[in-house]
Amino acid sequence: MSKVDVGGILRRAAAADLFFAGLSTAMVMGQVIIASWRWMAVTRALDGRVPFGLSFRLTYIGQFFNLILPSTVGGDAVRIWMIWKSGMTPMAAGASVLIDRLTAVLGLIVTVVVTQPFLPDMPQSGLLGLTVWALAVAAVSGTVLAMSVDKLIGGHRNHRIFSALAELSRDVRAVLLSPRHALGSIGCGILGQINLSYSLFFLALSLGIPLKPIECLVLWPLVVLVLLLPVSISGWGMREGAMVVALGLVGIDADSALLLSLLTGLIGTVAALPGGIIWLLTDVSRSDTTQTAEALSSPDT
Repeated sequence: MSKVDVGGILRRAAAADLFFAGLSTAMVMGQVIIASWRWMAVTRALDGRVPFGLSFRLTYIGQFFNLILPSTVGGDAVRIWMIWKSGMTPMAAGASVLIDRLTAVLGLIVTVVVTQPFLPDMPQSGLLGLTVWALAVAAVSGTVLAMSVDKLIGGHRNHRIFSALAELSRDVRAVLLSPRHALGSIGCGILGQINLSYSLFFLALSLGIPLKPIECLVLWPLVVLVLLLPVSISGWGMREGAMVVALGLVGIDADSALLLSLLTGLIGTVAALPGGIIWLLTDVSRSDTTQTAEALSSPDT
């Protein structure tokens, strides 16, 4: 912040086109719907059968708690606790949220790999491309390891922690080895990155910053990779630094990149605040998932 014209940034923000800024905000709020679909796809693979209404409420509540805790740790913990209260077993609740987070990361990695050929031509492009492929290999290796833990544990499953890890490994396979559930969950992860990339494009458009849609689609997922590190509150600071570096690759000056990043953070904050109201009004009970399971078992459903 000390290296930019703060007064100029504020004046540019005040002159933003409200239509495109509003469109960007609507897309950020719509991200909760996509995340809810992704979690539903995971729980269906695990026979959790969480209805959309409950998934949407708990996902929105999780977004609210992500505002005040590092990365997505706080929101995920709250989701686990509340879905457990609704009737899931503790193991199933934890597995559903952890695998949901895994599919979101896999969707992000797929997006980064697919868009990698469109990276800007620059001296660092070789190193950046190598880093992208290294991340992809690491993601695939980690996923294969997660699916194989129960086989690696072997005869140690009598211990509680090993038994839990073995069950989690089987749940990961249930999601990722089912084409329907894998496509649904990872597909929603990819759709979420596309949605946020276009949200960034419309916000840039509102500020007169010359960013192209393909540039947003290529660069925004790289910024999100940095935000996965749980070293800042709701990404503040990390996002700004990453955005300045990423947008600098396509010739966007630091002032414009910082303005875009700050407004992205503010829009994300405003969009997540209703989750706090939903949290205050939500009283999940064990009947939530029980009634849903009964409805899904009916031949008429």
